[in-house]
Amino acid sequence: MLNSLALLSLLSLAATVNGAVNDAQGRPVAGAQVFMESGIQAALVQTETSASGQFHFDDVEIGGIGFFAIAPGLAFGGAHRNITVADTPAPIEIALYPPASLTVEVGDHKGKPIAGATVSRVGIKTADKVGIPLSKLEPYGISMPVSGEDGRLVIGNLPAQGSVDIKLGHPEYAQEGIVDVPVSSGSYKASLYPGVRVDGQCLSRGKSIPVARASILIRNAQPPHDTAVTSTDNYGNFAIRLKPGVYLYQAAGVGLRSPGWEELTVTGELPQPKATLVVAGVGEIRGEVRDAVSSEPIEGARLVLRSFGNTAGVVRTGPTGEYRFTAAEGPNQIRLELAPGYYPPQSQTMEVTVQQGESAEAPGLWLRPLPSLRLTVVEEDGAPVPGALVSLLRPEQFGWYATNDQGTAELHVQNYPADDSVYGSVQSRDGQRGAIFRQQVSATEPARVQLLPWASVSGTVRNTRSKAVQGAVVGAVYPGEENDAPLLLWRVLSKSDGTFSWPLNVPGIPLRCAAIDHAHRTGLSNLFNGTPGGASAVGEVVIPEGESGESHLGQRFRLPESALRCGAPLATGRPAVVFFCEADALASVQEGMRTAGSLGLDPLPQMILVVSTPVPCGAEEATIYQGTPPSAATTLVLDAEGVVVLETFGLPPVAMLSRK
Repeated sequence: MLNSLALLSLLSLAATVNGAVNDAQGRPVAGAQVFMESGIQAALVQTETSASGQFHFDDVEIGGIGFFAIAPGLAFGGAHRNITVADTPAPIEIALYPPASLTVEVGDHKGKPIAGATVSRVGIKTADKVGIPLSKLEPYGISMPVSGEDGRLVIGNLPAQGSVDIKLGHPEYAQEGIVDVPVSSGSYKASLYPGVRVDGQCLSRGKSIPVARASILIRNAQPPHDTAVTSTDNYGNFAIRLKPGVYLYQAAGVGLRSPGWEELTVTGELPQPKATLVVAGVGEIRGEVRDAVSSEPIEGARLVLRSFGNTAGVVRTGPTGEYRFTAAEGPNQIRLELAPGYYPPQSQTMEVTVQQGESAEAPGLWLRPLPSLRLTVVEEDGAPVPGALVSLLRPEQFGWYATNDQGTAELHVQNYPADDSVYGSVQSRDGQRGAIFRQQVSATEPARVQLLPWASVSGTVRNTRSKAVQGAVVGAVYPGEENDAPLLLWRVLSKSDGTFSWPLNVPGIPLRCAAIDHAHRTGLSNLFNGTPGGASAVGEVVIPEGESGESHLGQRFRLPESALRCGAPLATGRPAVVFFCEADALASVQEGMRTAGSLGLDPLPQMILVVSTPVPCGAEEATIYQGTPPSAATTLVLDAEGVVVLETFGLPPVAMLSRK
């Protein structure tokens, strides 16, 4: 008969995952070792591919799971997938490329070689990103790299293309997270620092009994957010060296864990206070989210678990609308943070009490769908405007809606605005006229918006020392929007001399220009009110103690060939728009790109995506690079020579896209 913990474990199993391993030419790889890792502290599960290169894993837990493979004469390859409750994951395709090695020279801050340094994990970045836990692979015949007396170590079995992240450690030094090292470089110099010794203890809640052999996870709160892992001894004590900074840490043992991530600040001052983690027994919380009108399950709702004041987990609902948390025993709070396309419930937080080894059922969440909004766009004479493009500014959504032959568009708001008001921008298809509108979600009549010729506005961003502030985000705001998150009706970056200009400002509305530097310090201009086709000069916008950031306006922009993940590379001799986004925004950005591509622009600019983490390539063969924005802007418009002519956010105005 199953005990409660065994039953809980069975309830947590989610799916069978199937996949295939191929080489760079698409040929199946037989006999490849394939591994599954369900967490940084979890043991590996291993299988082998069949003669046709196929593999599968049963009883895959929900959550983020890493799958990776290796075969003789080929490098590591893999994929990371987020498995939800009742998920039927798509088959995983793992490509194994020819292998290459990377030599790392490890020294201290004075350059003296360090012997005994190890690489416990590498993150490979090819078509997908996945962590390879080298520290767990010795039982499978793969040794963890260790530096010799000369400080050199060699990381083998790396794919020759792409880059890797490296987790470098030594018992007498703080762990170092190194990111984006090109494998093609062949070598890399790394420095380790003594850091600060942090001592801690893990105790059971209530009885305060030391917990032996508990895993301690310590995550850096600053980029690259690498995680260090240590464990307690037989007396519940642990010690680790960390660089000064802010960390989040958590303990986990057999059937035990701390209630959420706790903050740990390492100051470098002595003595460093002893860290204490209290663990409790675990249980499970199950629940579901459904449509209150159709009773259909809602997939993709985001829920957050908090235990004893700490964030303990984040999940999304699966295709059946279900979610599950592993939670510490005692009272826990679940908060629905986001359900795209739905009103939030009257109470977004509910409390669920968990017993050790038991499964608790959370009250069901029934959500009302947000209504569609209707908008009619007309000319100055009242004639409808077909093909006008509508975008949402608050709540912000990437992409455009186009009006039909009657000048009407139906808008689907994904996130409910707290004040019930949706703000948006409208532009004619030729980009020469536009308007701003506000519409309440609860409105029953369509909004009527009249287009007018744009007005232009210009000015200069300076600090209180009269020094030009480069790279500040500048936009127009309504009077009274002087808060921490003002609604910017458009956004552009200030140039190296602090100047800015925007030719597509809405006329007939009193506005101010707001400028925000990289430290989020803000300055405001005087009021201005543009006239249709006119120009406004607002003079200086002063940011107290403002500091310059990056701006690449007027400079040639290039993306490294090694960062190309999918599709054809960025070509010269043709204008381009480069969009930077996170992986979870990829689908909406691609949809916006498709809309832009259907406008009949001549010349049609190249549409380039740059994603911060690797993503799988789709059938459309979109051009996708991996990287991060070089400045505060998330969108760059390039001319045919590759020179940046606009730094902005989201989809640029049509008038900017059609520039040669």
